[in-house]
Amino acid sequence: MLGVAAAAAAATTVSLLPDPEGSNDAAPPTGRVQVPPGYVTPPTRPVPLPDSVACYYQPDWANGVVPAKGIVLADINTNIGTIPVLLDRSLAPCTVNGFTHMAKQGVYQNTGCNSGDVQWLSCGPRDGSGYSWTDERFAGVRADLRGYLVMHHAYYGSYFSLYFEDGQKGDATVFGTISEEGLKLIDNKRRESNDVHNESLKEIIITSVDIQD
Repeated sequence: MLGVAAAAAAATTVSLLPDPEGSNDAAPPTGRVQVPPGYVTPPTRPVPLPDSVACYYQPDWANGVVPAKGIVLADINTNIGTIPVLLDRSLAPCTVNGFTHMAKQGVYQNTGCNSGDVQWLSCGPRDGSGYSWTDERFAGVRADLRGYLVMHHAYYGSYFSLYFEDGQKGDATVFGTISEEGLKLIDNKRRESNDVHNESLKEIIITSVDIQD
C-alpha cells in the first residue's frame, strides 16, 4: 500500500472509460435503480453511463472493466451495531469497485470514525491505504444530503462519510446511500452527546465491512 506522499507523487489515474469490448453499443440504462425497502433513494446521473466502464487505478490493484449499473448491498459493522448501506454502480462504478475491493481486503477493519460540528460521520484510514482515481462527481447533484454515502478524494479512496443531516456544500463523490436502520443507529448514538460537536460519534469503530455478493 502506498503512503499519502507516495500516492500523491504517482500519476493519478482511475479513468472512467467505455468498455473496450464494445458493450457500450447497448442501450444505456435509464431511470432510477431499484432500491430495496428501507434504504434512502440515491440521486440519478443526468446522463446515464453505458452498461460497463473500464477503471484504471493508481496503484493498479483493481484495474479492469466493471459494471456501471445495478446495486451492491454492504454491511458496515461497528462496535455499536451494523449500518447497512447500498452502493450504486450507476452513480460511481469505479468508486464502488474500489470500495468493495478494499472492504474485501480488510482495509476498513478496526478503523475509527470522526465527526465534530458537521453533518456527517467520516470513517476509514487516512494513511494512503486506498488509491487515486479520476473524479466521479457530476454537476447538478448535491453530495451532502441526509442518507448519502460519499467518498473523499483527498484521502485516496479510503476515507468515506455518511451524512446524517443535510449539509451546506458537499465536495465528494456520492456512491451510495444509507439504510434507515443505519441512520437510526447513528442518530441514537448522537443523542448521547447532546451537543453540536457530536463527541459520542468519535467512539465508533468499524470492525469490518461485509459485501453481499
